[in-house]
Amino acid sequence: MPKTPLTHHLVAIWFADIAGYSDRAAEDERSALQLIEILQSLSRDTVRRYEGRVVKFMGDAVLAEFPSTELAVRAAAALSEQYAKESAGTGRGHNLRVGVHVADVAVGPDGDLYGDGVNAAARVQEAAEPGQVVLSEDVWRQLRGRTEFQFESLGDRSLKGVGPIGLYLVALKEPPTTRQPSRSGSNTTQSAEERKAGIRSIAVLPFADLSAQHDQEYFS
Repeated sequence: MPKTPLTHHLVAIWFADIAGYSDRAAEDERSALQLIEILQSLSRDTVRRYEGRVVKFMGDAVLAEFPSTELAVRAAAALSEQYAKESAGTGRGHNLRVGVHVADVAVGPDGDLYGDGVNAAARVQEAAEPGQVVLSEDVWRQLRGRTEFQFESLGDRSLKGVGPIGLYLVALKEPPTTRQPSRSGSNTTQSAEERKAGIRSIAVLPFADLSAQHDQEYFS
């Protein structure tokens, strides 16, 4: 029986994990499980609010995809802030480490994501300190002109399996909103649910072509 072919699309993705989780689990397994429950609950709500899709949970980590870099970064900032507040109720607050990347990824029949871009996003996340949202240079290039974001260059880092890559710390100049974000204000392509269902939609302010030869313009 022939295998189902993988589909490809250009998406913004992020990994988030709980800083200090292993030590907390060794000290108090019950409260450590509470931290995971909080992460999963907040992730589902936040990712949905910013038009994304939770791809999967992996222990104390989560992988999510979004139709634009702006929505991905806003969701990451909102989740990071809310998690720090909610986790304090377990007796000791914890912070998330979040890494945001944009890449062409393969989508499996089960909705999981595959490819070098997924690995790169995981390595960007590993470079973040507790409480930080760190962007790859490709994400920064798409948002650098946006006045509502504040960036700090972390320089080039040599990431395992990825190689040298520029990293940037990002913060929102205003606190993340809990309101539903406006589609008209983002560089939205298709929503994650539409892509999963194979439904076409009109693209607004699409992803920039970041390839050296500008040979990926068909993603726009």
